[in-house]
Amino acid sequence: MTSFAKRDVKCRKCKHINSIQALMSTNTFGGSYDLDMRPPEMKRSTIFYWVSRCSKCGFCAPDINRTKCDLRRMEMPQYAKIWETAEYPEKAREFLCWAWLAETVDVETTEYAYRNAAWICDDMDSGHEMAAECRRKAVNWLRQLVSKDSEDGRYFSLILADVLRRIGEFESAIELIHPYLEIEEMTPLEKKIASFQMTLCRAMDASCHNLAEVPE
Repeated sequence: MTSFAKRDVKCRKCKHINSIQALMSTNTFGGSYDLDMRPPEMKRSTIFYWVSRCSKCGFCAPDINRTKCDLRRMEMPQYAKIWETAEYPEKAREFLCWAWLAETVDVETTEYAYRNAAWICDDMDSGHEMAAECRRKAVNWLRQLVSKDSEDGRYFSLILADVLRRIGEFESAIELIHPYLEIEEMTPLEKKIASFQMTLCRAMDASCHNLAEVPE
């Protein structure tokens, strides 16, 4: 079950009180995660509540009251330019504004915000190119997280491979994945996912696939 609650939240930057719908609980019982780890339903449909925007100053963050970042970046022209990119849907722009601010937080938070923006664009009939641009931004940050030497590094490597495949960078995805197939530390599932990604890339398949499709 997914539940929400109406809350009055004070903006950390300008102290304005915003009335928002806060996500209280949800689940992922409705299917399988995509290969880039977009969750299944019911959580999938809650993406519109993963980021908020102050109605007065425009501060965008997962929690505009408590999220820490360098608020001075909001005064830079890049922040306003992101918000004014009207062809992107409003929620995608909120994620993109948050990604810009999150660059002062950490790499994982930044790349995830860009992936979130891509997922919003994925759901638009005309959002393919916008989603691709968001994924290209995520790539720059994901590259800093990949590693053959740790579980987290391999996790982000598989995500990066999918992001590259989704934007048609098939050769780059294959070049990234291939060495992982020989790593002893890779779990059986990780190897199956890597092998499946190789198959999709060789077929030049840039469409969305999920973990349930990975061959046994």
